[in-house]
Amino acid sequence: MSKTAILRQIFTQRGAARARQVALMMILIVSMLAAGVLPAQAANGTHVVGGLTTVGGQAWLPGPSGAVDGNLWVADRVLGLCRVDLDTGGAFVVNPATCNTAASVPGQFAYAPAGNFLYVPAGAAGSASIVRLLYDPATETVSTPVAISTAPGVVPVPDLRPAAVAIGPSGSLYVSYLNSSAIVRVVGPGSGSPTIQAVGTSSTGGGVRSLAFVGNDLYLAESTGVTRIAAVDACTGACTAAAVAGIGAVAPLSLAANATHLYIGNAAAVHRYNLSTGVQELFGDTGTVAVPGNTVTPPLINVTSLALEGTNLYVADDPNGGDSLKARVWRMQTGDPAGGDAAAPLAVATLYAERPQAGITAPANILWLDGALGQRMWVTDALQGLCRVDPGAGGPVLNVATCRIGADVPGQVTFDPAGNFVYMPVLGDGAYRAAYNPANNTLGVPVRFFAEVATPQGQPARMTSAALGPDGNLYIGYIRLGDIHRFVNPSGAPGGPPQQFHSIGLSGGEVSGMAFIGPDLYILDADPITLAPRLSVMRDAPACGGAPGNAGTCVAEPIASVALPVPLGEAHHTLASDGETIFITNETELLWYNPATDTAVTVARSGQDNLGVDAGLRAVTGIGFDGQGQVYFGDDTTGALDGNQTRIWKVKRPVANAGADQTVLVNGAVTLDGTGSSDSGNRRPLSYQWTQIGTPAVTLTGANTAQPTFTAPATPAVLTFALNVTDGLGIVSMRDTVQVTVNDAPITGLALDGTSPTTLGQVTNFTASTTGGTNIAYQWNFGDGSPVAAGAASNNHTYPSVGTYTAIVTATNNAGSVSAT
Repeated sequence: MSKTAILRQIFTQRGAARARQVALMMILIVSMLAAGVLPAQAANGTHVVGGLTTVGGQAWLPGPSGAVDGNLWVADRVLGLCRVDLDTGGAFVVNPATCNTAASVPGQFAYAPAGNFLYVPAGAAGSASIVRLLYDPATETVSTPVAISTAPGVVPVPDLRPAAVAIGPSGSLYVSYLNSSAIVRVVGPGSGSPTIQAVGTSSTGGGVRSLAFVGNDLYLAESTGVTRIAAVDACTGACTAAAVAGIGAVAPLSLAANATHLYIGNAAAVHRYNLSTGVQELFGDTGTVAVPGNTVTPPLINVTSLALEGTNLYVADDPNGGDSLKARVWRMQTGDPAGGDAAAPLAVATLYAERPQAGITAPANILWLDGALGQRMWVTDALQGLCRVDPGAGGPVLNVATCRIGADVPGQVTFDPAGNFVYMPVLGDGAYRAAYNPANNTLGVPVRFFAEVATPQGQPARMTSAALGPDGNLYIGYIRLGDIHRFVNPSGAPGGPPQQFHSIGLSGGEVSGMAFIGPDLYILDADPITLAPRLSVMRDAPACGGAPGNAGTCVAEPIASVALPVPLGEAHHTLASDGETIFITNETELLWYNPATDTAVTVARSGQDNLGVDAGLRAVTGIGFDGQGQVYFGDDTTGALDGNQTRIWKVKRPVANAGADQTVLVNGAVTLDGTGSSDSGNRRPLSYQWTQIGTPAVTLTGANTAQPTFTAPATPAVLTFALNVTDGLGIVSMRDTVQVTVNDAPITGLALDGTSPTTLGQVTNFTASTTGGTNIAYQWNFGDGSPVAAGAASNNHTYPSVGTYTAIVTATNNAGSVSAT
């Protein structure tokens, strides 16, 4: 069987009921459309027109009745400025009869409604001109070309090649160039004798591919990023563009703006920048094309032009880098696919292992295991099994010699550090156990200890997920079976305590991941009715009953605050827990859920590769944590249909450092120290949250600061405090703890006084005193053979006979003992 066939089989197994889900979803979509409502979905572009050649600009131009019956116009490098019409078959095509070639190699053009003028930069070699065209809304045609040379605004005159124009609030036209850093203003561009003025330059001294106005500010697409000339109408020649804080889109190619957002196209995606909050997010990076019997979602490549019309964003890309008839135009809805702008910047994942040299294919999950070689990543590779990833000359690479597989496709595996066992659910085969040897970071030969179960219909249940509970038992989920099973004593030998296997309750079925937080079992499963993916929880799973042969009564409860979209293709949802929070791979993004606050946020939708290109995630397939809680996940650029095409990305989390353990005295002032906490993702500011674990309780002052204080209790104790830090995105670190040992002050200056000599039969009084020490207990030995007894610092004794006696008092606290006579 070919690799492609194997991978198709794998993802068919991982999403067995997906066809039913899609069919049901299509019914829901039709119902919504009938009611005039569109379902929320990812910002994929709908294909509008293809067969173009490097679209340098676009605009929606009005028709006889205004924008409502207007049309999209495109600046095609070969065809010129052309209108896009519907053909007789209902498809959008370029109408060659409307094309105007007066501007050779046209770029980003602009429309001035006041005079019905179009201004088109002519970007051919040797050109320094823009072309003014008269637009007739009644016929939706252009005519009367007039060339306007912008060379007088640039000294000396180079081979300018105008690239973009934008109309400012004063009505003046602004021009940028491929081969010059100059920004030129054309005053009175619709008049017979416009004035050409040089007003400023780019930040780098290089060319500018695109321009966009937001109010009085002019935004520029430079090779190093998006820059801005503020209040450009007031510039008289010395203005230089400056970088814009919060915009991180790499190597922008195109810009478009409205009153609230700036849209930025680059080599792999469209990004959106919120002008009021200063937050940038990945807006869209794929298109959608309906083909017979299927829907494909090709990635955006080289976004050369953007145009806004109402709630529509038109996106032109050029996947073949200038080849004739290969450019495309897509349409996206400008409403945020998540229902609103992100409240904080999204993280951009950093590349850990590159394809294809890493040799990794669609991992179901990721483990980090300690050993003599240090911490090493292990991935459940769809073709090779559970394999170690080692350092290589070109970066991390899958070490085939370390791979272990039961029989077929490994699912979500789990590690038991107490017994050094790895448990592997294998689709269609059963559960395997392999011994891990930390002395050489290797796995032993997997041994099947439980065979695959069958559904009531007699089909294999497709075991996909395993989680180790706090009770030391193994919990197993399936694709085709709603039961969650518990395997008691999974590490036991056949001759040891009995191993039991039974159902503890029901999930929604189609389980793709499980993880424990305390006693609660979190499950990625499917809604039993709609089959939509969801996060659910089975509370106190170890207490869920079910003797062998009897079904358990617990039912997984859906978590409403985590919304997972219904995928049109195969689902790629997995999860992992660090013991406190959960990360979820949601097809094309990484989500984070905090059960303590019942909040879920999107963490990342893109990653930056070794070339600095910000690429959107395609098919996220596996996730895991290293020892510091840093998040690693796989993403397959082919949708997991080709081998060795998975990248491993890393999302940096803040790291809490609760400081060194301390030893203090009772009643002393104590300061905890979390200043060693760090955030390599640089999503500051960090916020702090300290909590006390256990008793005796103390009052923390400044529990939300880096250095809280408290007064030690009056008696010896061992206190434990936990620190979590949160970054600017709202992502919480793994917990770090510190112990504070509270001791008594050492006993000093013990002295004993007594009322001696005394007469036989009279009471002799004794008093012990100290110059230092706390919580002192006293033992009295009166020297006459009477039992040694506990007492206070003052004591008395009646001697039974005449004689000379030596009394000894011993003072003790947890710092030690001293005696005096």
